[in-house]
Amino acid sequence: MRLRPKITTLLLLLSLVPLLVISIIAYYNGVTSLRRIMGSYFQFVARRSIEKIDDKVFEIAEDVRRWTGLEFMQDVVTGDVDGRIVSFLVRAQKEYGIFSRMDVLNVSGEVVASSFSPVGQSFSRERFFREAMAGLSYIGDMEQDPVTHEGGMDFAFPIRSAYEQGRGIIGVVRARWRTQELSQVLETSFIRGVLPVGRILLLRKNGLVIAGTKDTQGLRLEADLTRQGFESVRLARQQKEGYLLERKDAEGKNYFIGYSYSQRYGDLKGLGWTVLVVQEAGVVFIPVTRLSSLIAWIFFVVVACVILIALKASKNISRPVLKMAYVAERVANGDLDLEQEVRYTGGDELGILAEAFNRMIKDLKDHRMQLLREKAHIHSIISNMADALFVVDAGAMIQMVNDRAAQLSGYTQEELTGQSLHSLFVGAGEELILEKVAADHAIRSDERTFLTRENREIPVEFSASVMFDDDRQIRGIVCLVHDITDRKRIERLIHEAEAHKAVIVDSAMDCIISINHEGRITEFNPAAERTFGFSRKEVIGREMADVIIPPSLREGHRRGMARYLATGEGPVLNKRLELTALRSDGSEFPVELSIVRIPAQGPPIFTGYLRDITERKHSEEEIKKVMQMKDEFVSTVSHELRTPLAISKEGLSLLRRGKAGEMTSQQKEIVDMAASNIDRLAFLIDDILDVSKIEAGKMPLYRESVDVAELVQENCRGWALRVKAKEINFCLDVPPKSIILDIDKMRFMQILSNLISNAFKFTPEKGKITVTVEEEETNVKFSVIDTGVGIPQEDLPRLFEKFYQGERTYGPGMYGTGLGLNIVKSLVGLHGGRISVVSEVGKGSTFSFIVPKPGIS
Repeated sequence: MRLRPKITTLLLLLSLVPLLVISIIAYYNGVTSLRRIMGSYFQFVARRSIEKIDDKVFEIAEDVRRWTGLEFMQDVVTGDVDGRIVSFLVRAQKEYGIFSRMDVLNVSGEVVASSFSPVGQSFSRERFFREAMAGLSYIGDMEQDPVTHEGGMDFAFPIRSAYEQGRGIIGVVRARWRTQELSQVLETSFIRGVLPVGRILLLRKNGLVIAGTKDTQGLRLEADLTRQGFESVRLARQQKEGYLLERKDAEGKNYFIGYSYSQRYGDLKGLGWTVLVVQEAGVVFIPVTRLSSLIAWIFFVVVACVILIALKASKNISRPVLKMAYVAERVANGDLDLEQEVRYTGGDELGILAEAFNRMIKDLKDHRMQLLREKAHIHSIISNMADALFVVDAGAMIQMVNDRAAQLSGYTQEELTGQSLHSLFVGAGEELILEKVAADHAIRSDERTFLTRENREIPVEFSASVMFDDDRQIRGIVCLVHDITDRKRIERLIHEAEAHKAVIVDSAMDCIISINHEGRITEFNPAAERTFGFSRKEVIGREMADVIIPPSLREGHRRGMARYLATGEGPVLNKRLELTALRSDGSEFPVELSIVRIPAQGPPIFTGYLRDITERKHSEEEIKKVMQMKDEFVSTVSHELRTPLAISKEGLSLLRRGKAGEMTSQQKEIVDMAASNIDRLAFLIDDILDVSKIEAGKMPLYRESVDVAELVQENCRGWALRVKAKEINFCLDVPPKSIILDIDKMRFMQILSNLISNAFKFTPEKGKITVTVEEEETNVKFSVIDTGVGIPQEDLPRLFEKFYQGERTYGPGMYGTGLGLNIVKSLVGLHGGRISVVSEVGKGSTFSFIVPKPGIS
């Protein structure tokens, strides 16, 4: 088949097949949508119709039930001697016009009053009477009256005594409703002319039609629909509602049916009635029939138009394509100067194709020139590459070399060409190497020894790859020779460094253990073998946590490793830690540990340096016990000394007051000296107790918010009289405002008094002592400045040590215990502050300490 018929056929298929598919889909969707819409509407009408029927029946039942409560209904007991019941029944039947008969029966089932039946007639065997006497509400199904031949249904309700305590049943009211009212109810259940609803049928529980709309007369469906096998009737009797398309007519007609079922109201049982909304399917689907006719008409018109368009388009398409086929054949024969022969002025895809075809001819020319340039470029790369290149044939004879090959071998390129490659390598295995290359098609980084023209041996890395022709026959072998002299020298240095490191690790006194990022041991030196009891062979490759870490610490170790690998945070790295380790025999012992990460590429490697500190721990425990014994001794001795000191002090006080008689001046001097020494000894005991408490961590602080400006002034007022007697100028520089700090008031006074006491002790007569308070941003600074003897610079670093008194020149009464400044420093530290001193011999000293403000750490 030629091109034009092919194009025409293709265009027809591309146009008509989608149109046909769309038409079928549109028809199917139309039928489906119409069936769903009409089904929902028929179902709605059926539900609305049965609801109206139920409402009407319930309304009639409520009216009859209400009559039983009328006051004159109590006359049923007396046989309606006054005739009030009869009058009511006759009047009600006339006013309502929907009842064919109305009766009131006594408890024996005899008619007491009636609008139709003779008085005395007995209905005691009737079902309505029995159920009403049982206290039930009775609604009977539709039946034909044997006398009036009218269809009707009975409503019966019990009459209860209004005077008896138990409200016993004294009679029954029965009313028969004319069921011709049902058709009128069905007529009002939908609006005619909106949608083609058709006929509405009301069926009894047994499937017989008992009522319908006016257009149901003469309907052949008015038989027992259950026996005719209507699925919609069966579903409605199962208390379901919906719609169906059924073929049930004797003439073979299809019917579209919506169905619903009767509900019950309160204590009134439903009668099991169902409603069918019936219409011939042809009437329902008239819009679909019209739609299918319209689609068919449009389809045939479009087919005719497509045929005409396809014929025209195929002609326009095939002409330039045939022309391009001619030009392509010329190009295939190597004629590239034909750009002017492909001409197409259209702006459509064929024009784009013609332009692309012309561009292709130009690109072919450019590619040919580019290939030539790339060939020259590759030749330049080969000539200047750092590796020696040898191209050999299947017999290992050199066909081509680059400049580097000539430089490395010492031969010229012409001398190397035609020479066997085997002659350039040391050893007898070169033939086997090329055979391996020919078999495996390639060899990578094989270390060999290259032999130069001067017989100098050079270590090289040899790689080779096979070249194949179009028939997969070996065309040649490309060989690269890389000089690795420098790399070998570096490897030798690395090997020597590794050996040096191994000597260091093996001879180290501390345990050296390395692990990788998985926590597995990669290094375990001899010291570690001796300490832990494992051999290096036993632990290499095992997880360190399972080998030397006690079970209680393993989970924490693994979590720390996982955290570091995830975040790069390692809180234990580059720190000295004291932990517990595990020996091979299961015993635990203390170690000092420092962990560092080895700076290297790739996954992290960690090295730990461990030292067994069992002996040190034992020593620390012994020292701790000694210190505890010392503290207990100091505390005991101090307390034991307090009692005799207090007694001695009291005795001296009695002597001073003359209780033992008048003393001579010499005796008074001796007593004063004894009292002074007792006070000094008491101060020493207090200082020793304070130091013991501080060292034991048992010095409590009772903090409170205090105005330190006022507290300093109060403390200094007590010192004013003492310094005045020594003719010392005492100055106080305190801000006028309040400064609140959270401190232990008593201990703060102790700090300040100790510093002022020292200043007073070492300041000569006519000297000066200044106390200052300065409020800073986060701290309050307190300073005690004196113009005393000063402190040598070499004594300053040890000034706050226990019992250290330095080399200051003491005057009379200037000796101390050496504990005061140590206690001051400790108390300042407990307050979160720090103390400093600046001093110069002969000029005086400045002691300063800071205390942080509340909320500042």
